[in-house]
Amino acid sequence: MLKILKFSGLECNFFMISDLHVNHSKSFLFGKRYGIDGVMYKDIESHDSALVTNWNSVCNGESIVFNLGDVIFNDPDGTGFENLMRRLSFNKHYIFLGNHVSGHRQIYLKTLKSAFPNAFINDELSPAFEVYPLSYNVNGDPNKQVIFVPQYAEVQINSTKLVLSHFPIRSWNYMGHGSLMIHGHQHYSDPSSHAVNLDSGKVLDVSVEGLCAYNEGKPINLIQIKKILDKKKIKEVDHHNKNTT
Repeated sequence: MLKILKFSGLECNFFMISDLHVNHSKSFLFGKRYGIDGVMYKDIESHDSALVTNWNSVCNGESIVFNLGDVIFNDPDGTGFENLMRRLSFNKHYIFLGNHVSGHRQIYLKTLKSAFPNAFINDELSPAFEVYPLSYNVNGDPNKQVIFVPQYAEVQINSTKLVLSHFPIRSWNYMGHGSLMIHGHQHYSDPSSHAVNLDSGKVLDVSVEGLCAYNEGKPINLIQIKKILDKKKIKEVDHHNKNTT
């Protein structure tokens, strides 16, 4: 497990998003995803273009973005992933493992091989050899960095503690002390993670469907997240009950 990732700085510069599903031409995407004008996307091209436009409307070269997985589909050589990183604005882009890793996995392995060539035998990664965090500079620019992280990380931004994961977690670290659980994966299908559910604990789904519902489909910054979750009650699941082994 990664040690706690600690940051300090203006909270308006820290953003969360999940489940971009770029180049994923499936009809289920268009039933819940729509533009700022309220009109559903008609095709994958308009969907993907809008994702980039929405991202760049709030993120810039000072932004630190936590992207909680499932970035791109149908990208067997990682070309689409790399092109997407060039189009998006950020200073640091933390990309979590999701359950769909096309493109993501290829560029992770490319970066890993560059840093640890001896970990590969006949271009195949040695079993059980994974390194996180692992980073590369987009177009060689040290001010635009992609950082690969696993499916789960604990983060502290100034004094705010967060648990970030592609998958939702029912009982998370420091839950009873007000830490925030930010996740994706469910595509805003579970009401317990909705922004308007005040009794489910300090948990929020930041998949694009959720962001369409409460943030115009744009990445959401920490100030906005805290404003939503400050309204929610702290809830703790007892993980020390008598039936626990």
